[in-house]
Amino acid sequence: MAIQETLQIEADRASLPGYTLYRKERQQRRGGVALTVRRGIEHYSVHVPEMQTIEAIAVGIRTERYGEITVASCYHPPNRTVEIQDLEALMAIGPAMIAIGDFNAKALEWNCLTQNYSGAELRRFLANNNDVHAVGPEEPTYDGLGRTRPDVLDIALLKAIPLQVQLEVVYEGSSNHSPILLTVGEPTPPGGTVTKRRLRRRTSARTKLLIRERRSARRRSIRTGDPVDRNALNQLSRRVRAALDEHFNERWRKHTEEKEELDRIGITKNPEDAEETNISHTWRERHRAHKQRKGRGFCRQL
Repeated sequence: MAIQETLQIEADRASLPGYTLYRKERQQRRGGVALTVRRGIEHYSVHVPEMQTIEAIAVGIRTERYGEITVASCYHPPNRTVEIQDLEALMAIGPAMIAIGDFNAKALEWNCLTQNYSGAELRRFLANNNDVHAVGPEEPTYDGLGRTRPDVLDIALLKAIPLQVQLEVVYEGSSNHSPILLTVGEPTPPGGTVTKRRLRRRTSARTKLLIRERRSARRRSIRTGDPVDRNALNQLSRRVRAALDEHFNERWRKHTEEKEELDRIGITKNPEDAEETNISHTWRERHRAHKQRKGRGFCRQL
């Protein structure tokens, strides 16, 4: 888990049961970054050079299948423009790397609604480093609470990661700065880099149109702040949710019918699928069980 703006000083004590904590503080209660790694995962601390505009702390994780991957928690304050030499120093820490955090670097390429100087500098850096990619979630990670415009501030920089990734906002907690979840998936196909949500490509044309209309409504609501536009966005969000529920329930119904037919003739693809089918009645329950099973499998690979 990568944490930014910890607002801690060296004298503060902090711990998380079951995890190893790494942190870097300032002299005053500003900024600060931290990383937590679940105990049992083989890892080691990685030296991070001092940078002028980026705070970072990093660990290396050893995996049997993909070698060593460096993960860094990063924070760049909004009142300074990120420097390219700092980005170069950051991404040179390891040969395969995930740098994630609050970069305050805005550009349309990673789903921000506006652009700033730090975003322009990051774009220049990416243009000169083809092995590094920036990924941002589709939803704003920061809600200005009426004072500033909501936007995507938290992104991930990926270097030589041979896996597909998905980045999404998790609307939990009381802060106006929502956490993001980076999911590491299957190996990247030849010639590919990173992917967004693959399931949406399988949805119907009507659902895709609703999703596009919701995106437009969200941008309009953020731009105007009009309660009428906000109400229209909420209605579209409910329609999208209902359409996706219908789509995934139909897919799950077909899956269970196929599984029952295979069981009837004595063929079982995966023993865990049988248990999952018996206990899961909707796609949401099945999705939750699948995530838990996938997480256990990923931990076994590390």
